[in-house]
Amino acid sequence: MAELLRRLRAEFPAAGLYVSTSTLAGRAIADQKLAGLADGVFYAPLDYAWIVRRVLRRLRPCAVVVAETEIWPNLFREAKRAGCGLVIVNGRISDRVAGRYEKLRWFFAHVLCWPDALLVQSEAMAGRYLAAGAPFAKVRVAGNLKYDVEPGKPPGEVLEFLDRLGPARVWIAASTMPPDEDETVIRAFRELAAAFPALLLILAPRKPERFDLVESRLREAGVRYLRRSALGAKPELKLPGVLLLDTIGELSGLFARAEVVFMGGSLVTWGGHNILEPAVFGKPVIVGPYMQNFREMAEAFQQAGALVQVDSGQDLGRAVQELLNDAGRAARIGELGRQCAQAQRGATAAAVVEIGRACRQSAPCVPGPIALWPLARLWEVGSAVKSALAPTGRLTARVISVGNLTLGGTGKTPTVMAICQFLLKNSRRPAVLSRGYGGRTGEAVRVVSSETGADRRLEALGDEPCLMADRLPGVPVFVLPD
Repeated sequence: MAELLRRLRAEFPAAGLYVSTSTLAGRAIADQKLAGLADGVFYAPLDYAWIVRRVLRRLRPCAVVVAETEIWPNLFREAKRAGCGLVIVNGRISDRVAGRYEKLRWFFAHVLCWPDALLVQSEAMAGRYLAAGAPFAKVRVAGNLKYDVEPGKPPGEVLEFLDRLGPARVWIAASTMPPDEDETVIRAFRELAAAFPALLLILAPRKPERFDLVESRLREAGVRYLRRSALGAKPELKLPGVLLLDTIGELSGLFARAEVVFMGGSLVTWGGHNILEPAVFGKPVIVGPYMQNFREMAEAFQQAGALVQVDSGQDLGRAVQELLNDAGRAARIGELGRQCAQAQRGATAAAVVEIGRACRQSAPCVPGPIALWPLARLWEVGSAVKSALAPTGRLTARVISVGNLTLGGTGKTPTVMAICQFLLKNSRRPAVLSRGYGGRTGEAVRVVSSETGADRRLEALGDEPCLMADRLPGVPVFVLPD
């Protein structure tokens, strides 16, 4: 999502960008990767109406953007009740839940009617959203945001270590998952170490809570290793060895230094991880048989010959060895992967356009706390009575009324000036009537621009009509307290 935020920041430089996450790891990655992009990172609110309302009141967003499979009924409803735009981007429904969503269509149809647009990754995903009850007119295939990934910046401390170590071959095992992918990778490394004595394995477990466990498995296997967090002391590692990447957010910048990449989560039933980051660098990628989380992506890469898929963990070491021994084949697979990744780009631009449309069509007005509702109703009754008793009359000219619907400071004055400038450009002759906010005049007075040298009596007339008289030469501005 970092590239999406970069584009949004460029498109809407004055707008606040806030990101919510639902996990500890997600929060850590967001804090690191989105520094300077997001104005704030926070944990996603529990999907209770009163909690969601509180967050919306605090942020007052013009648009709420929901990524991938997050479907929160109260968030969706409250965002639209508050006048916010609501867009789902990179929409996907996994194999595991597609059947359940379809069976609960009667429920999800009421939830998926709220978004202004549902931008999904593929035709297959569009079919799943429609089967779950999403309105046909709102579902659009826009591609996968992950294809627009931009390579991360390599961590300097790690690059310095690699340059000092000078491994002949580098194999990255990325985002390994429980229960046993780490053990499978360690076993494959021990098999390869005899054939490649200057081999370095960069092992990056997916979950931070597994760092210590993986270290203990390396120690038990008798493999030389070094933790990334210990590099500050400039320790040495003898090859063949393992660099245990026990940090968050540094992996993508290291793919450029690899000869071969194994993408984890695919030897277990988790369903695989994103293969695009190594592919962007033109690196050959190995995956296991379970890629259902990225089915369309994996199928596209396989059809292009841009992916190596093994049937089980027992075949992993052999697949890595074949690529390390055949540099030409590895380069061809990597280049085909890079071409596949480049060909599918563009989803981010489509998302920015849709988010911008939602922002322009929104009118945020978040309901206040329930405790204040009786006072709000009382105010409405009082306003209605006041309007009914007030004397009224009709002007001979057409009238455009610009007033506050809720509270002051909502931009009446610049709105009035913009309307007058538009009318002047179209050969109309507008005039402005003002109550003279902040003034103390008791009679109808025409406000004279300061350009004439006349005393505008700012204190008596108020600042709004004086400002409009200055900015709108040729437009008569009057103060009428009644």
